[in-house]
This record gives sequence, structure tokens and C-alpha cells, in this order.
Amino acid sequence: MLEYDKTPDSEKSKVAYLDNFLGIKDVDKAMEVDFKISLLRATELLEKNELASKPLNMETLCFIHKKLFGDLYPWAGKIRDVNLSKGYNTYYYIENLPNGIKEVFSNLKKDNYLKNLTLEEFIELFSYYDTELFIVHPFREGNGRSRRIFMKELAKRAGYTIDYNKFSPTDLRRAEEEAFGDGAIYNGPNMLNLKIMFSKIIKPIDSLKISVPKMQTVEQIINRHLWIYDREEYNKWMNDKTYLQGEKMIKELLKTEKGVETICKMLERSKGGAKTTTVRSRADRYIKALSKIYKKNNQNEQCKE
Repeated sequence: MLEYDKTPDSEKSKVAYLDNFLGIKDVDKAMEVDFKISLLRATELLEKNELASKPLNMETLCFIHKKLFGDLYPWAGKIRDVNLSKGYNTYYYIENLPNGIKEVFSNLKKDNYLKNLTLEEFIELFSYYDTELFIVHPFREGNGRSRRIFMKELAKRAGYTIDYNKFSPTDLRRAEEEAFGDGAIYNGPNMLNLKIMFSKIIKPIDSLKISVPKMQTVEQIINRHLWIYDREEYNKWMNDKTYLQGEKMIKELLKTEKGVETICKMLERSKGGAKTTTVRSRADRYIKALSKIYKKNNQNEQCKE
């Protein structure tokens, strides 16, 4: 259930940074602490892969915001309950905010979370949803950082990587503001520069471009998993350099649906050449497990909307 910010109106008129658990009154100091804490929490969130089982909806965006800023702000993870503007930009008025949020995530679901698109199609829709979330601006502060983590997870599940470090947050924000329109008058997105920027930092996940020799190494390892019986030999193989390199490639492949399909095809080939029921049953077991994992993930993405 979404939770709205219930800070008293008397507090909302103050600078947002003053409303914090640490009682910091100096705005510059508060910004410094804000940056350090949010960077630490963002690193933890990504390293622990905490978003893997969460659906791509507003609740998850609130979870990200709470994770990044919950140590500092009492309103972290809560949708703003105050009108907000910065510079020439006036974001969604609070009376329109619930419907705005609902429309964005409903459309994202209809677009199948940007899966099975060409790179050009993906960049087009990715730019659109980035702009829409920028306009909605659901939180009092920390919208950009929360949105980038959410969009990074969206890209990952669709089979793409995005490297925000190649552009400064200021440059990215400038392109997003241009896509926004002319200040409070939203004339429709002018996303040309934003799409150009994203085209430079969005790439298909590298695992889908693994070379033929490396793919052969991956298939060799899969065969070993299916065929090897002797525990001592198996343990020795697990410490082999080729095995370790191949395992890393397999993990990358398993991050995407196309990668899982590739692994399943390799398992099917190995199963077809097997002379024992043990190897065939192992292959079937692995294929079933992979299918079950992706079926569960897809269900998680579509629930709780």
C-alpha cells in the first residue's frame, strides 16, 4: 500500500534538508550527509541485488527511496503530499499525482516492461518512461537517484545495461528537463537529446554477445556438470581456471531470458547425446528448474500493480 508524506504544513514550507532525523540545520552540511548516506545505501542495495524479486511498480520505487534516504529523512519512501517545483519545472500537482502514478505504471505493464525490443525501440520507450517519472516526481527530494536505480533494474530485466557514470547528473537532468517541456506548461516530450544520451550509455547485456569459443567453453562446463560422476575429479575440475571463467559467463547468461534460452538449448543438446538415463534426467531437472525460476520472476513482476 502506498504511503503519503504527512509532514505538518508548517514544516513543508521549510527547506527539505532541515526536516531530518539528525537535526542538521545547515543546508550545505545536510546535502553532504545526504549524498554520503544515499551513496552507501545505493551501493548496498545493488551489491545485494535486493530488487531481484520485486515487481517493477511504484511500491518498489518507494522501497528504493526508503532504502536510500531512510536513515536521514522521516518522509523517505513516502509519496509527497505537497506541490513541488524546481526552477522552471512544476511537477504533478498533488491532486493529480495518484492518477499520474497509476497511469505510468499501468502503461509500463502494458508495454511488457520493455522486454523483447530492439535496441532502438528500447531506447525510445526507456526515454519516454524516464521522462514520465521525471514529470511525476513522486518524492520531496531524491527523485533522480531513486529513479535511476529503478530504471537500471528495468533495463537489466529487459536485457540491457545502462552506465549512468558516463554522464554527470547535471547533464542528464538538463536533457530530462528539455524532454519535460517548457516549465509548468507541458508541451509534450522533446526527447531527442535524452535519447541521444541514452544511446551512448545503453547496451545489450554483454553475455548475449559471448564469442563462439567462449560459448564452447560454457557448453563444455554444462556437459561436465551432467556427465561427471567422480567427486574427487569433480572437485578438481571446479578449481580449474577454465571452469571458473566459464562459471562467470554462465552467471551472466542466466541474468537474461535470452541467456537462459541459450543454456537450455545446450542442455537439450547434451541430453540428446546422452547414453544414460542419469544424464538425461539431470538435464531435464536443470531445464525444469530454469523454467520455474523465470516463470516465478515474471509472475512477481505482474503482481501487486
